[in-house]
Amino acid sequence: MQNSNTSVANYASAPNSMYPSWVFDTGASHHVTTNLNNMHIHSKYDVPEEVHIGDGTGLQISHIGSTKLCATNTVFNLHNVLYVPRAKYNLISVSKFCKSNNTYIEFHPYFFYMKDHATGAMLMHGPSNGDLYTYTPTSSPSPTSSSSSLWHARFGHPSSKTLAKMM
Repeated sequence: MQNSNTSVANYASAPNSMYPSWVFDTGASHHVTTNLNNMHIHSKYDVPEEVHIGDGTGLQISHIGSTKLCATNTVFNLHNVLYVPRAKYNLISVSKFCKSNNTYIEFHPYFFYMKDHATGAMLMHGPSNGDLYTYTPTSSPSPTSSSSSLWHARFGHPSSKTLAKMM
């Protein structure tokens, strides 16, 4: 029986070594990372809460933060990512991801599609990795494939003439 004052984040995990990619998890209630360096912004998590894995074991949450995951021409935001040093996978909560990035994901037997919710445009696709749908972010989107408004914001809102020269 759990204390009613304790928050719980659940996810499923299979035995594995530290996994460099992110795994889409439809059952995860929060994003989870195994590596503090995966977060761009973070702070110490001083609340006595745990992430509970499938066998009921509780894993300590050390930090909370946010990050951005880069695809070929899109940057996705992950907010309230929990750093759980003893977790085995970096997990993306599908529900939280889709809501914060205005996307939806189609899971097929051997691949997945991620699409823009408003337009249905394909934003990303990838293969399944065994029974997991994984995503390995690119280091950063290329300037030629990203929207000019994205680079306009990244470069500190320069004039269109200056932005054109920079790109």
